[in-house]
Amino acid sequence: MVDNIDLSAEIDWRHLSNIVYAYESCCIKTYVQQRSTVIFNRTPQSTNEQPYNIYPTTITMSIVLAVSSFLKKLPAFYSLPRSTRNYLCKTNIRPLIFPNLHELNQTCFAEPWQVNAYNKTWQLVCGIQLYEAFDKVERMGEKSWTTDPIVTRLFIIILFFSTPLHYHDDSPTPTKILKKKQAILQTQNGYITLLWRYLTYRYGSAGSIRIYLSLVHVYMKMQQVGYGVYTQLRTQKDLVPTHETLNKLVTLDINDTQ
Repeated sequence: MVDNIDLSAEIDWRHLSNIVYAYESCCIKTYVQQRSTVIFNRTPQSTNEQPYNIYPTTITMSIVLAVSSFLKKLPAFYSLPRSTRNYLCKTNIRPLIFPNLHELNQTCFAEPWQVNAYNKTWQLVCGIQLYEAFDKVERMGEKSWTTDPIVTRLFIIILFFSTPLHYHDDSPTPTKILKKKQAILQTQNGYITLLWRYLTYRYGSAGSIRIYLSLVHVYMKMQQVGYGVYTQLRTQKDLVPTHETLNKLVTLDINDTQ
């Protein structure tokens, strides 16, 4: 059995601290700002006054901006070639909406009328049948998704450095299949090692396996629902503007000058 002192010495604690801080100072801060200035810029007098038809765009857009601000804070992101960064943003940011929605819901307090607006919005986006699956996965996440911020933030990073989470070619500028994946895999492996060392140190071997399997299981369910949401946005006439906005947003995100 590996001694905890030895494991602790192998963990880059400053890196872990920086990751948690970056999520709080970038992702959460951006989302809270977006929520107050873009999504809910005034308190409605009644539930009938809430324009649910605009929320699909503002809510999903705010989550994309929030998670992008976090990922762009990582030095590992800018260590990759520009073409690789382009690829990751176009294929992997939108599939991270659901897990980050869950994280933000667990972290950020919302007024009852705001919670109602969120629920009505996702019902509008999903439709009756898909919303049942959406709600079920949300409840599964509340029950099974770990509340350890180090674990959840690292897991989101690991998901981002994948090849890819979801590939689609319906945008005006289809994404080419990435052929050189070694740099991404090396980056991802580094974060996997960091996560596993931390899990083993903090929870032991059995606890680490349980937590990691739970993360993967819940995310796979999220991915299934997320693809359903993607299909809804792409095919439902009233939701196409949201789909197009998100496609433009991840494209704009990758065009920064760094």
